[in-house]
Amino acid sequence: MDLSSDFNTAPDVSWGDVYNYLVHSHSAYTMEQFKAFKSLEAYKYFKCGWVKSMGWTRINDRALLVGKVMHSLRLNEKPLHAWVITEFSGGVLCAHCTCVAGLSECCSHVGAILFFIHDVVLRKTNPTVTDVPAYWVGPSSSKHVPFSQVEDMDFSLPFGKKRKGAPVSKVPVNELSEEEVKKFLTKLQEIQPSTALLNIVQPFCCPAEDDNQKYPVELSTIYNESLRSESLPHLRKIALNFNYKVSQAEANRLMGDTTKQVSSTLWHRHRKGCITASNFKAACRTSLEKPSMSLIKKICYPSSVRLTTRAVRWGCMHEKNAREEYVAKAKKEHHNFKFNPSGLVINPDYPHFGASPDGLVECECCGEGCIEIKCPFCLKDCDADGLEERKSCLDVTATTTTLKRDHLYYYQVQAQIFISERFYCDFILWTEKTLFIERIERDQDHWNRCVPLAISFFRMVILPELMAKHYTHKEPETQNVATRQTGPLLIRLSKA
Repeated sequence: MDLSSDFNTAPDVSWGDVYNYLVHSHSAYTMEQFKAFKSLEAYKYFKCGWVKSMGWTRINDRALLVGKVMHSLRLNEKPLHAWVITEFSGGVLCAHCTCVAGLSECCSHVGAILFFIHDVVLRKTNPTVTDVPAYWVGPSSSKHVPFSQVEDMDFSLPFGKKRKGAPVSKVPVNELSEEEVKKFLTKLQEIQPSTALLNIVQPFCCPAEDDNQKYPVELSTIYNESLRSESLPHLRKIALNFNYKVSQAEANRLMGDTTKQVSSTLWHRHRKGCITASNFKAACRTSLEKPSMSLIKKICYPSSVRLTTRAVRWGCMHEKNAREEYVAKAKKEHHNFKFNPSGLVINPDYPHFGASPDGLVECECCGEGCIEIKCPFCLKDCDADGLEERKSCLDVTATTTTLKRDHLYYYQVQAQIFISERFYCDFILWTEKTLFIERIERDQDHWNRCVPLAISFFRMVILPELMAKHYTHKEPETQNVATRQTGPLLIRLSKA
């Protein structure tokens, strides 16, 4: 069938005709009114450009309008075919669409076709200046205007007095040497580094950097719909060839741009899929065959399991108090002590691990370290003696008080030390009445035991979830945070 794309003689479908058909017309099968009020929203389909390949043809005293309309959700699928038969006066007689709802002669895709024709009618009756050929007539004197250089053009008014510009005397200008130019540009770079001139002059110019590539690849973006039906053994086989690399430059940028931690959107995005220091003990202890669902969600979808209990609020509220007391004490006891906030730390040697210490510290006497602050609500009113009486994360003896070596905080502290490549971590426990500080140094044996366990958990459990939502796809998808990808998986663990 030959269809015309010239709608100048197409039927005059008005807004009233569209409304009458979608709402008041009757189905040829059930004889009931359509009452398809929702289809009136199909104007959005037309406005967004989802109507494609429109054409029409005349059949006796009727008009057949045919077009393609894209799916409302699955934009990558082939568009749907819809057609409408109308009178030339605008009345809509019947319609059909290849979607499921289109079998009832009334759907949003049919509505989009009708709104397209209605728009054509509006353009015919109220054309804009640019819809029709130019109708103004230029002055006869301007039919042949030669090209001229700006210096030869006369910008004075035609009815004004012609004025001849005063002659300009040329003053000789001394040409700058290369050294002077370089000195000028260096100074310019210091004052205004974003100046456009610096982007085209060597050696100040550099290739434009893609903002999306200056950070590590987000692990939440490796989800692949085509893997969703695969078995766990097959997903684990894919995981063994998973190649994930993070450069030191990417890691440094990420840490520097996420120092606000919880208040940083970037920090939240890049934690998804990472085994963070706070989850390290659980990752090392959980079963690979029957892993903890709460742990999987905490790692892959941390925003969906964020706690807002009274204890959590207490800890967040008083972390600043603990940090200020610690810094004041450390400045008195250490030479040239410095404190800096820390963002999300990713180590290129362990790119699937992450750590967010509560601060990075250094001094000339002890070197570089980090701190971890805890403000337990259950111990908020305890003094030094009370810490011994109540059950806590501390191991209290007659002579020493230390963090329990099998406690999850110890796993967290060690992970922070090795991921951030520091020499020690000051573990700080704050209450309203006391400040406990323990200097915890590297425990290489502990780290060597934990790393293989955590990597196995990442490969065997976390990757199948990130790639195909293997463990949570049967649940309601309230944590839909993974981004779909149809391309190949090109990421691999750099260390076993």
